Amino acid sequence: MNNYHFERTNNSPEIVSLYPKEAAEHITDQIIKLSDKYERCSDVIARAELSKAMETLNESLKDALNPHFLIKGME
Repeated sequence: MNNYHFERTNNSPEIVSLYPKEAAEHITDQIIKLSDKYERCSDVIARAELSKAMETLNESLKDALNPHFLIKGME
C-alpha cells in the first residue's frame, strides 16, 4: 500500500496520508497546537510567526477538504 502525500508550494509542512480526511485531522491537530502556543506567547514577533503558520495550515486544511485537490501519486 502506498502513502500518498500532498504539499503546498509556500513552505508549509508536508502532510503524508492515505486519505485526505486523515490529512485534514492531522492539520487540525497542528492548528490547535499552534493556537495554544499563540495564546501563551507574549512576544510580538513570535506571535506573528505563529499566526502566519496557522494561516498556512488553514489553507492546507482547505486543500485537504477540497474533493478536487490533486493528491500526488493519484494523477
